[in-house]
Amino acid sequence: MEYVADWLVECNDFFDHLDMGIFTYAEVRYALEKMVLDLTNASISLEKLNRFTEMINEAKDLIQVMVLNEFDQYIDIGIVHRINKLLILLDTQVQKLEGLLEELSSFDFQELQINYAQKMHEYHSGDPDDLNYAFEEGQRKAHEDFQEITERFIGLDGYFERIQIRIPKLIQLLVNEIENITDILKSESIYENRSSINNTNKEF
Repeated sequence: MEYVADWLVECNDFFDHLDMGIFTYAEVRYALEKMVLDLTNASISLEKLNRFTEMINEAKDLIQVMVLNEFDQYIDIGIVHRINKLLILLDTQVQKLEGLLEELSSFDFQELQINYAQKMHEYHSGDPDDLNYAFEEGQRKAHEDFQEITERFIGLDGYFERIQIRIPKLIQLLVNEIENITDILKSESIYENRSSINNTNKEF
C-alpha cells in the first residue's frame, strides 16, 4: 500500500517539473517578477509529457489492483466511490493537459523552417543570396506558426493554470485516501496479516 502512495507522490514530483520550458519570469513592476507564458521560446518535452501520462496510467492500475481489488471486502463503499471519482477527475484533467500541450510538445521550429524554405523557388536556384532569403522566409513562417500556438494559451484565460493546480491536488487527495485505508486496515490488523503472508516480499 505504501508503494502505491509513494508512486503517486512521484507522479506529483514529476509533474512539478513538466512545465519548466513553458513559462518564464517577467518583471511586472519594479522589483516584482511574475511567471508568465514564454511567447518566444515556450517548449515542452514530448517524451516527458508521454512519460507523465504513463505514470498516471500506472498509478491507476496500481490503485485498482493493489488497493481496491486486494482489500475490496474491507474497504467502505464510500471510500471506493471517492477514489473512483478522483480517478475519473484526474483522468479528465490529464487528457485536457495532453490536448493543450501535444501541439506545443511536437513543435520543431528548425524542421518547420527547413520545410518552408524547401518549398520556395529561391531554395533551389543555386544562388547563395536566394538560399539565405529562403531560410529567412522559412524562419518567419515557422515563427508565425509558433505564435499561433502560444496565442491559444493566452486566449484560454487561465485554463492551463487551473489544470496545473487541479492535477497535483487530485493526486494528493488520492494519496490521502490510500493513507486513510492503510490506517483503517492497520487498526483492524488486516494490513499486517496480509503483509506477513505476502510471499512476494513486496509491501502493499
